[in-house]
Amino acid sequence: MIYPEWFTDGLALWVHCVHIQNTYSDLYDALVFFRGDLAGRRAHEELVAKIARDGWNEV
Repeated sequence: MIYPEWFTDGLALWVHCVHIQNTYSDLYDALVFFRGDLAGRRAHEELVAKIARDGWNEV
């Protein structure tokens, strides 16, 4: 992490948050993973909802 916060040590990747490169070079890949392709196939919407809930509850 470039700018660690007080809560950084308590976060687990793919449990409380999803890591994105600071250049955003992998942002599209992460969006496709969670939302699926243009037709919505292979989406992981339940996983992203769980990560969002767990991340919010952790802070």
